[in-house]
Amino acid sequence: MKTLWLVYQQNNQHNQQKISRELRSEGYDVKSVDIGSIDFATSGTPDADLVIMHLHPDVQATWGAYLDFKHCHPDFPVLVYMRHQAVTTLKRAIGNALGEKRGIA
Repeated sequence: MKTLWLVYQQNNQHNQQKISRELRSEGYDVKSVDIGSIDFATSGTPDADLVIMHLHPDVQATWGAYLDFKHCHPDFPVLVYMRHQAVTTLKRAIGNALGEKRGIA
């Protein structure tokens, strides 16, 4: 089973829960991580196959978290999405990033 870190901003918890449910239904182990609760510099390498970050175009904290993560873990795969993207598109992108062949419509 592939493990995903779903990094989100606390004020968007409803969207995070919906996406987590969808990904779990596809067989992924999802670990939710609030941007405000983690320091990427001291957290070590994620125990995941892929990090998924929900970025808000107008929220500096989400962009800062992405840049911090890439600075600390430059070779770790990160998939960035924005809220307007459909869950189906996100699941397809995850499968592509992990090199999986899934029957996701």
